[in-house]
Amino acid sequence: MTNLWDKRKKTVATVVAALFIFSVVGFGLATLFGNDSPARVLATVNNREITRQDVDVWIGLFSVIYGPEIDDEETRQGILAQMIDERVLLQAADEKDVTADAGEVEEAADELWQALAMQAGGDSELSSALGAYGVERSDVHDLVHRALVIETLYEHLVAGIEKTTSEEALEYYRNHPDDFVEAARIRARHILVETEEEANDLLEQLEDGADFATLAHEHSLDEHSAVEGGDLGFFGPGAMVPEFEEVAFALEVGQTSEVVSTFFGYHIIKLEERTEARPFDFAEVEENIKASLDQKKGDDLFEQFLADLLDQATIR
Repeated sequence: MTNLWDKRKKTVATVVAALFIFSVVGFGLATLFGNDSPARVLATVNNREITRQDVDVWIGLFSVIYGPEIDDEETRQGILAQMIDERVLLQAADEKDVTADAGEVEEAADELWQALAMQAGGDSELSSALGAYGVERSDVHDLVHRALVIETLYEHLVAGIEKTTSEEALEYYRNHPDDFVEAARIRARHILVETEEEANDLLEQLEDGADFATLAHEHSLDEHSAVEGGDLGFFGPGAMVPEFEEVAFALEVGQTSEVVSTFFGYHIIKLEERTEARPFDFAEVEENIKASLDQKKGDDLFEQFLADLLDQATIR
C-alpha cells in the first residue's frame, strides 16, 4: 500500500520523498473542492477537523515540485484521504505519549525548506509560490513534525517484533531463487565527442592501430572516465542510456563499436570484460533478506494498526 506514512529513515531526503509519494483514494468527494474558504471543513476525524487549508499546504508543496498543474480534483482527494490516515495516527500517538525529537524536527524542517527553495529558485521564490496557497514556513515545519511523530509511532509499535532468524532467511532464499541472481555485467571504455565527424576520425585512428585509452584521455568529453582512459568500470543492464547499452552488451570482448549516437553526443565503445549472470550465495544476501523480512513484518503490523484505527474512528 503506497502511503505517505511508510517507514522512513529520519533524514531530509526521506522527508522529501514523503512529499512525492501519495495514493489517490476516492471518498465521494467530487464536490468538496472549489474556490471556497480555506477554513471550510472537508472532513472530521473523531471530532478533529481537516480544512481546505490543511490540504492547501500539501498542494502548495506539490506545486513547487511539479508545477501548478498538480492542483486538480484527483490530487486533492488523494491528499484528503492521506490526511484522514494522518489524523487517526496522530491521535494514537498522542494517546501513547509518542513524540518526535525536537532537534530532529528542526533539522529536517530546515533542510526540507532549503531543498524546496533550491527547486523553486530561492527563498523568496519559494515563499511566493507557497504564499499563493496561504502556506508559510511554519506550515512546512508542522508537516515535518507530524511526519516524524508518525515515524516514531511506527518505531514504537514494531520494536517488539521478533527478528527474522537465519533459518527463516534461508527458507525465503530457497523459495525465491530468481530474486537472488546477479545480472550479467560488462566493463567497457568509451570515447565521447561532440560531432559525428570527429567520432569517425577517431574511429579511423583506432582502425589504424591507435591506442583506445590514449585517445579517450586526449579527446573524450566525459572527463570522469577520460582520466581512466575512458574506462567506465563494470555496469549492468539499465545503468546506461538504451542506445549505448544495446551496442555495448552486443560487443565481443576486445571488440570496438562503430559510432553510437546518444543524447550526450557521439560515442565509440570498446568492451573490455564480461561477467555472466550468477546466483548470489546465501551468505552474500542473508543480512539483506533478514532486513527485508523484518521490514515487511513491521509494515504489515503498522498497516493493520492503521486499518483498525480507521474502523474504530468516527469519520464524517
